[in-house]
Order: sequence, then structure tokens, then C-alpha cells
Amino acid sequence: DADADPDVDADADPDVDADEGECSPGDAFCAGDALHLCEAGRWTMAETCDLGCSAALGRCLLVAPSNVPPELLDLGAEHVVITSSATVDTDACDPADLGSPLVHAEVVSVGGGPDLCVMVVASLLVADGARVGAYGSRGLVLLSQGDVTIRGGLYAGSPGPAEPGPGGGAGGGADGSGDSGSCGGRPGEADFAGFYYNSGGGGGGHSGQGGDGGDTTSLSLGGRGGDPTGERTLVPLAGGWAAGRGSSAPAPAAARRGGGAAGALQITSAADLSIDATALVVGGGGGGERGGLVSGGGGGGAGGGILLEGITVTIAGAVAANGGGGGSGSGFDLGEDGASGTFDDSRAAG
Repeated sequence: DADADPDVDADADPDVDADEGECSPGDAFCAGDALHLCEAGRWTMAETCDLGCSAALGRCLLVAPSNVPPELLDLGAEHVVITSSATVDTDACDPADLGSPLVHAEVVSVGGGPDLCVMVVASLLVADGARVGAYGSRGLVLLSQGDVTIRGGLYAGSPGPAEPGPGGGAGGGADGSGDSGSCGGRPGEADFAGFYYNSGGGGGGHSGQGGDGGDTTSLSLGGRGGDPTGERTLVPLAGGWAAGRGSSAPAPAAARRGGGAAGALQITSAADLSIDATALVVGGGGGGERGGLVSGGGGGGAGGGILLEGITVTIAGAVAANGGGGGSGSGFDLGEDGASGTFDDSRAAG
């Protein structure tokens, strides 16, 4: 017994430990936030990662994505290249919208903001001339383990009057639908003095106060602009709010619609994010419809929210989230539709 027991214990336990600890140079794994690296054929706890450890990347994260759990970055397995056009419906949140069922997609709820459709890739290239648009009630988040390069267009703006971009606030309808709430523009008011005088709808609010609609008389007052809302950090991620409709007496059904709100877009790369000189990343509010004989013009929808994150973020192209212009005209003055939010630092016409 004295000879047998020590031999069994001595031979068995060290061999098992040695086998379990063996690794190859360059191997890495995460245990929670702890990064383990292979050194001299053995696993060594290298460091505790302040921003989380990525099992897929085999390193500490250098970027912690806002608004979504950082571990989602580990789920990006597909290198996505978009060379033509793609449209993302954030309500469906279908990975095929980005051209591959291997893209990981899921819905994340964020307190204080809209739900988010999160799509995770290994890398992303939007080629020159390609266009990616998004719509739906949820904001859109694109996460990438590797580089993101945008050479074409990414659009999260309002597609038309009373139509919000992805995650944008509703409102602006001719029937007054969605006009309640302090952040949306208010409808214009009407006055009768031998003739109906109609006023313009107020602009939608976002990081700033929406513009007030135009008055026609001391009693026919333009709708008040929507209140400021959200955080300038875009945490939580949120889009803008829609504009109010123009007043329309005596024919409410003829009210001119307010511009739709632009949506919410976040792009986070765990590597480098580049917006090249040919790129447009746009979240512009919609323009209001023009006024006329029986309605004031609709207000302009608020610009959206665009959040860009990466180890480095390089912007050579256009990134803009401007509000739309209100529709002009009332009475015998047949005005013009307001323009959508611009791609530069100029104001939208309206």
C-alpha cells in the first residue's frame, strides 16, 4: 500500500493538470472580464478588462458600445459588403435585410428610449454608390467586431410627411394623430373674421426646441414647437419628433401634414470606423406640406440622432441630422412644401 498509493497519486494528478493547462501560442480566452493568454504552453491570466473581454476577438474590448450589452460584439461572424441597395425594417429586425442570414440580429430594450434593432457583423463595408435605408418603430444599431467603412449612403431620416425614420416619434398626421405629447409640434390654430385664417404647424423637438408655426392673425396662431427631449450623448439612443399639422378650417380633412421625425442610428466598431469622402450618413427630418386655401402649412420634422463609436472615428464625408423646413402658404398664398433636412450646416428651405 505504501508503494502503490503515492505512485498512483503522483502519476495521475499532475498529468491531468498538465493536459488541462496546455495551449498553443496565440491562444486566448475570456473568463468573465478576465483575459487569459497562452504563454510558454500554459494559460496565464493576463489582465482584467475594464470595458469587458471579447471571446471572439481574444482581447480586451477597447470600445464599450453605448446602449447595448458589450457581449453582443462576440456574436458577429459575417463580413458584410453592400454594393447596391438594402433596406432594413427595424420592426422585423431580419438579418437578411443586410444581405446574409448569418448576421446576428436581436431586439434590445432601452429605458427612456425606443427599442433597438441590433445587427452584429464581423466587419462592414458600404461601397461607393450603395445605399442603406432604415424604417420602423425601433432605432437601428450596427455593431462590428472589425472595421466599418462607409463610402455610400446610410439613411435614417424621415421618408415623407408624417412618416418617421427608424425609432422616430410619431405625429404630424392630417387628422391630428400623434400630435399629443410635449415633444411633437402642435397643430396650428384657426380664426374666422369673415374668412377663415389658418396658421402653420409647429416643428418637432429633439435636442432643441422646435420652431413655432407661422401666425396669420392675432387669433390664428401657429402651433408651438415641440419641447427639447433626450440626451446629447444619445444615451439612451433616440430619434426626433414629428411636426404639427397646419390648421384647416372649415375643412379639417384638408389639413396639411407636418414633416416626419428622423430616426435613431448608432454605428459602433470595436476597431476603426471610417466615413469616407463619398459617404452620406443622414438623419434629416421631413419637410411639412405646403399651405393653401383651406390649410396652413405643416411644420418641419425634427432631425434624428446619429451616434458613431470606434477605437478611431474618421469623418471625411457628410454626417448630418438636421430638421426639416415647414410648409409655407395660407389662404390665397399657395406656398411650397418644406424641404427635408439638409446634408450640411444650412437650414432646410420652408
